[in-house]
Amino acid sequence: MKFKRQHILTILAIAFTLACAQVVAPTGGEKDITPPEILLMEPQNEALNFSGNEIVLSFDEFVKVQKLKEQLIISPPLKYSLITKVKGKQLTIEIQDTLKENTTYVMNFGNSIVDVRENNPIPNFTIVFSTGNEIDSLSVSGRIINSFDAKVEKDVLFMLYKENIDSIPLLELPIYIARTDEEGLFTVSNVKAGTYKVFALKDANTNYIYDRPTELIAFDTLELEIKENIDRFNMYLFQEDKELQYVKDISEKGSNIILNYNRKFDTTLLSGLDTNLSKILKKIQIGHNQDSVSLWFNQMNKEQINLVVSDGIDFTDTIKFRVDSSYRKLKVETLSGSDFFKPIKLGFRTPVAAFDTAKIQIYGPDSILIPFTANLSENQSKLIIDFEKQQVSAYQLFILPETFQDIYGKTNDTLQKSIQLNTERDFGNLKINLNSTLGGPKIIQLLNNNGDVLRETPIENAVVDFKYLKPGKYRLKCILDKNGNGQWDTGEYLTKLMPEKVILFDEEISIRSNWDKEINWNIEL
Repeated sequence: MKFKRQHILTILAIAFTLACAQVVAPTGGEKDITPPEILLMEPQNEALNFSGNEIVLSFDEFVKVQKLKEQLIISPPLKYSLITKVKGKQLTIEIQDTLKENTTYVMNFGNSIVDVRENNPIPNFTIVFSTGNEIDSLSVSGRIINSFDAKVEKDVLFMLYKENIDSIPLLELPIYIARTDEEGLFTVSNVKAGTYKVFALKDANTNYIYDRPTELIAFDTLELEIKENIDRFNMYLFQEDKELQYVKDISEKGSNIILNYNRKFDTTLLSGLDTNLSKILKKIQIGHNQDSVSLWFNQMNKEQINLVVSDGIDFTDTIKFRVDSSYRKLKVETLSGSDFFKPIKLGFRTPVAAFDTAKIQIYGPDSILIPFTANLSENQSKLIIDFEKQQVSAYQLFILPETFQDIYGKTNDTLQKSIQLNTERDFGNLKINLNSTLGGPKIIQLLNNNGDVLRETPIENAVVDFKYLKPGKYRLKCILDKNGNGQWDTGEYLTKLMPEKVILFDEEISIRSNWDKEINWNIEL
């Protein structure tokens, strides 16, 4: 018995030794989420009478600087960029400018200083110093909002100028500067008491100067007196209407060439570079929004045209394209028809010159022939067919051959289409009770979640009805149409013209089928 016990103990010892010898992957411990800690800063933060050109920071771990150009904000701005040098756990910041006397400087590095291993940033790291005897301590906070869609804007510069000169944002750097965050919020700190000119800029070329017509701006017509901290100073961003006209893209559809412009035009001049345009052009149509031109050419077989486009003042361009009108038949498409409250629309690839209503037949329930009216749209590309409809009913549309003839003399083949009408129960209705102390004309727009305008109506009374809405999510937008022209208008800085204000309804609106929704909207700034 004694021998057996010793033998068992020996086996257990060997097994324990083998278990201890097994190789196990290290767990690595918990992930480091702690940002670098500053052990020493020379000179110290909020130093007075600063006269050097160098700031040295020592950290408790190895660091690096990344995306500095995107994140650094210096107020007042410097003419020359900072030079940063990292050596191990030490960061040296070299100032190349000659600093102003008796001025408080704020250097906000954002999240650009991180540790080497895990990229943990020192959040919103800021260095403050003064070249005088005191640190200025006042601040201005607020939000910058896009005037057109009332959404907040990030990465916009809020700027203060000492001189109240209209041209100064176009020529000089500001005295104080801050950048908006994801929520459109900004805070410019360490400001000296005084009166300032206010300006905001979505700076496209990072030079702190308003020097591009496409840059978004905001301004206030009055100077801002700062004698205590200011909160909730909101500004409304807009783009001036100074972009030069040009053709942004071309759509080639056989013998139809569509020129799409970047903006609405007053005048557009067209001529052939090496051919007489009047001899080869069959028809020309101006788009409904006056920002496009549709050209219909005589029948050609893949011939190249060089077209000169101009506004007669600033813009001239030569556009090359090929015209191919080798189609044989006029194609007819049904564009709509299932909604019981809308007419049926047929679409054509080429403008229709003539049609015969006797060759159009509509049969309703029990195969009864239905009387109807039919009219071409203004641009001759659609036929609107209307008749007395019954909900939840099926109709048969017959288009016989040669019903339509386009401007080239081409005709259509037979078209047969079954149309199943929906019902009022498939839709919801929205009633809006408006209450506002703001005078002047207004426009109410119904938007989808992407901000696209689905419907709009000028306000004529205190109630707005949007009927027959498909189930889904909607938003509401109100335009304070100051000049009463039925559209939103932007501003102009030098003439001190402010953009028209836009107000969004605070909540998303959910519409269900067979449901009437009623909301109250207090419209106020």
